[in-house]
Amino acid sequence: MTAKEKAIELIDKFYSISSFFSDLEDAKECALYVVDEILNHHYQEQGLYRIDTYFWKQVKKEIENL
Repeated sequence: MTAKEKAIELIDKFYSISSFFSDLEDAKECALYVVDEILNHHYQEQGLYRIDTYFWKQVKKEIENL
């Protein structure tokens, strides 16, 4: 899965799972929050597991560009 595909998937999931999100921008904000949590948790707990931080940073850029 590419970073752009993951970005679209996250936004779509937030947009479709709840009527709370009144527009696409709300869903994008939530998707960005999730990506930030993934990246922040990785930096705090670096020794427990490995994630591809480059990929998640690219996902964040793609979300911001959509």
